[in-house]
Amino acid sequence: MFIALLWVFGKLSARKKHCDEDHHACESGEEVWLLDNAASLDPNSSDEEAWTVEYKAKYYAVQSGTRLKYAATKGTMMFGGGNYKGSGGDRQTVEGTLTERIAPFFNGATVNERCKIRIDADLRPPKDGLGEHGEQEKTYKLGPSDCEGRSENLITLRGTRKNGEVMTTRVLETDLPSFECRTVFGKPEGWAIISDIDDTVKQTATDRRGLVEATTDPKPVAGTPEFYKFMSEQLNNPMFWYLSNSSDNFFPYLRAFRSLHFPFGPVTLRNIGFTNLFGVLGQTKFKVGEMEKIRQAFPKRHVICIGDTSGKDPETYGNMYRRHPEWIKGIFIRRVHKKFLEFEFWKEKNSRNRESRFKEAFRDIPDHVWHVFDDPKELYERVQDLHTE
Repeated sequence: MFIALLWVFGKLSARKKHCDEDHHACESGEEVWLLDNAASLDPNSSDEEAWTVEYKAKYYAVQSGTRLKYAATKGTMMFGGGNYKGSGGDRQTVEGTLTERIAPFFNGATVNERCKIRIDADLRPPKDGLGEHGEQEKTYKLGPSDCEGRSENLITLRGTRKNGEVMTTRVLETDLPSFECRTVFGKPEGWAIISDIDDTVKQTATDRRGLVEATTDPKPVAGTPEFYKFMSEQLNNPMFWYLSNSSDNFFPYLRAFRSLHFPFGPVTLRNIGFTNLFGVLGQTKFKVGEMEKIRQAFPKRHVICIGDTSGKDPETYGNMYRRHPEWIKGIFIRRVHKKFLEFEFWKEKNSRNRESRFKEAFRDIPDHVWHVFDDPKELYERVQDLHTE
């Protein structure tokens, strides 16, 4: 509910800016977010130098909706009972952090936007690629952005790269704090972890007094950083993806959280805008779509899916397993017992942890593939067994 209200007020206050074809984001004060991504080889080709990368960017007019940002911060502090203890600082510091988290909901999207990027790696574009010639051959143009201020561009690069190697891409011609993008290179074979975020690896508020702390000073679910480190070592540096149904306005916040506690991997969030208003309800559709993209790029990888019972993860992962049983090797679901803004009568009538739900979500799936857990310690042996199969 809290996020929904932020989204509605933000969209009503934010103003969209339309740009002409020759306009570039960084020329007039727009902020650009480059989202982390993964580079893949063609699984059906012997060419080990042709990498495909999808660059996703989001463009903001950062000065729109300024007054409402601060009003929303004050309202959130009041709704949380003024509780800021344990949130990482004094009241002024916490309010500043909270405003930073909320601000993207009130920034207007820029339409038909473009930006220039430079790839910080010894890679070369193919002859028909998007790169410019001569000394600028590592410079690319992304865009144009759609009506929600997002752009997606597929780029092909050539070069030799090791599995798990990471390169950096930077936005050019800007003095604003635009985000650098990190790209992980993945060979066709190996392991991959697809993980949810909220309630799976990140604690969420269980009451309104915990709302401010959960937003400004997020903490990992107990035992998950150690378990993810174990998987990274046990499975020989697998690829990680973090898929969440949260709005992509939370990207900086969740990316920083992942960087602090968990192995590197792209954080993929939902684009929730006026053009897909009912996308707020499409949890299963969003994650299935993103997982299909991952499978298309890495069909030979063995995948472990990790989620929780607060959303639709059991149904999503069960659906994907029935589509591709040879691809998914394990499904681990964390049992969540208490959620913020959940009415008791609804909780009792529609318990997320009922056995009948799991039986339906995982119908026709072997029992050894899926497991509902309370403590990540339950999963160590299961991962070891998967690795030795």
